[in-house]
Amino acid sequence: LAALTAAPRGTWAQVRTSLKTQAAEALEAVEGAAFFVSLDAEPAGLTREDPAASLDAYAHALLAGRGHDRWFDKSFTLIVFSNGKLGLSVEHSWADCPISGHMWEFTLATECFQLGYSTDGHCKGHPDPTLPQPQRLQWDLPDQIHSSISLALRGAKILSENVDCHVVPFSLFGKSFIRRCHLSSDSFIQIALQLAHFRDRGQFCLTYESAMTRLFLEGRTETVRSCTREACNFVRAMEDKEKTADDHGYGVSYIFMGDGMITFHISSKKSSTKTDSHRLGQHIEDALLDVASLFQAGQHFKRRFRGSGKENSRHRCGFLSRQTGASKASMTSTDF
Repeated sequence: LAALTAAPRGTWAQVRTSLKTQAAEALEAVEGAAFFVSLDAEPAGLTREDPAASLDAYAHALLAGRGHDRWFDKSFTLIVFSNGKLGLSVEHSWADCPISGHMWEFTLATECFQLGYSTDGHCKGHPDPTLPQPQRLQWDLPDQIHSSISLALRGAKILSENVDCHVVPFSLFGKSFIRRCHLSSDSFIQIALQLAHFRDRGQFCLTYESAMTRLFLEGRTETVRSCTREACNFVRAMEDKEKTADDHGYGVSYIFMGDGMITFHISSKKSSTKTDSHRLGQHIEDALLDVASLFQAGQHFKRRFRGSGKENSRHRCGFLSRQTGASKASMTSTDF
């Protein structure tokens, strides 16, 4: 039934009208709840055997699920995997990202610093016997709704399979290095994203960055257009050897994990022949290192990366002129 919440709005609205007369009590129980809980039968999370692929699969499972196990209309779906890993799928219209992000940070901190676990891995404390037992909802669905569910599930699976998710844990440096360069952490990342996208697509595009305005009366978010004339000039200078959203677009989010790590989440459509989330992830890593190496304090990151054997010197990146105030150092990266 939850697959209908992934269907086109008009389709779901028509079926929901029927449900309000056929299964009003069960529908009200779901829609009146604070959030939705999904108990997934499969495990998820980071694995030592294949950390990159497992992180990508983890992100995809949280975002899209299997088409029938997320109630996308709810404020958020709390997803519990069979191995105890947790995550959220959040609906956007009721609030912006910081609301759910702060709630989840509070949840994780409470788990770590207040609740805790015993030495054998079990939760500390005792079950509360006063909590009411769960009750199965009764759905009296006519055949017409069953056929609508089948069509919606087919469409949801197509949408899910077309999502290309990639998670990039970048640990060579974090915000502490950027602060030592006397730069804004966000501006450093935004200019690196512009450089990475230009290397990936060979062109610039209109870029939307959300800016929080919650400190202002009735403020939610505003838009930062980070693809400025100055940013384009910087990227052209980086790529010139003589100098020292859209179906084919990307969605990129990032978070500073303390002072020494930045994690990126990249999404695109698999049906696009022009985008590849893994390819852009590599470009982002290279762009971060190239921008960092313009500063004296950041040049050793480039040497460490080269020594790890991850770098391919087929791509040539030029110099920035001395007028920028940066050190004159050559940079290489992968072949785009």
